Amino acid sequence: AANVRKSGDYLAKAIELAGGTYLFQDLPGEDNAQATTNLQMEAFYAKAKQADVLIYSITDMEQISHIGISQGRKHLSKMVSEAYPVLSDCKAVKEGAVWCTGKNLFQESLGLGDLMVDIHKILTEDQVAQDELTYLHPLR
Repeated sequence: AANVRKSGDYLAKAIELAGGTYLFQDLPGEDNAQATTNLQMEAFYAKAKQADVLIYSITDMEQISHIGISQGRKHLSKMVSEAYPVLSDCKAVKEGAVWCTGKNLFQESLGLGDLMVDIHKILTEDQVAQDELTYLHPLR
């Protein structure tokens, strides 16, 4: 299953304010108070396969090791092949447009503006240097 933010969540709204379109609108359970919901991987794939950008949210060290950080480098191919093979033919994966958040994002409540700037840069600029971003890191 994939855990996604509901359309009313502040991170979904941040994507829209940064110039993007959040793909996971009208999710089951939108009426409850939880910020996220689980989707079967097939339902996630149906929406994500044509996404220009995927953002993977890292909240703890277990998830970091799960996507395969090796000597400080995040490896998209390892994440896809080992953890989520169904995503290997998604547009964003093929084009190398998969990003992850650092685990510190959710510990810094005043960082939302910087996150929106990061999202805007990855959506609008052809090349973004890692040192230009605060919270997003490319998975390559």
